[in-house]
Amino acid sequence: MSRNGVSATIPLQQLVSDPAENIYAQPGDVLTLVRVPQTFSVFGATGRNAEIPFDAEKINLGEALGKSQGLNDDLAKPEGVFLFRYEPNSVIRALDQPIATTARGEVSPVVYRFKFRDGNTYLLAQQFPVHDKDVIFVADAPAAQIYKFFTALNNVTGPFITGIVTCHYAKC
Repeated sequence: MSRNGVSATIPLQQLVSDPAENIYAQPGDVLTLVRVPQTFSVFGATGRNAEIPFDAEKINLGEALGKSQGLNDDLAKPEGVFLFRYEPNSVIRALDQPIATTARGEVSPVVYRFKFRDGNTYLLAQQFPVHDKDVIFVADAPAAQIYKFFTALNNVTGPFITGIVTCHYAKC
């Protein structure tokens, strides 16, 4: 909203949910609605690697992983789920952690690690909020590279072996 050369911005959901934020429009006011979707990115051993819109006001880690089609059973390392974000330095200090040397301004990069082999982590994932522009990375399991190698090998040798077996039984 712009009034008398002064502009203010507020998320529509906050305006609707908090009556104190609601003000009367006056002649000459300019109201502009801009859609700025919140997104998070997911990479690694998930069913979907993409930038994904929230589609809700708030989302937690469990919901975010669900939107990415979850951890890939064959490839994911359940104790290797990481969430990357910038946190205010006040949060870093409250966690009694050092401010990163690469900190910009009043925010510092933080990496949260989740170990989904522990059942309590599933409960934590339902409570842990995902913020706009967070990045989630799911590491590969140690055997994932071997699995990928044998899958590639099968794609190359499979048709050849199928041809030999078919020819053997068809008496080519």
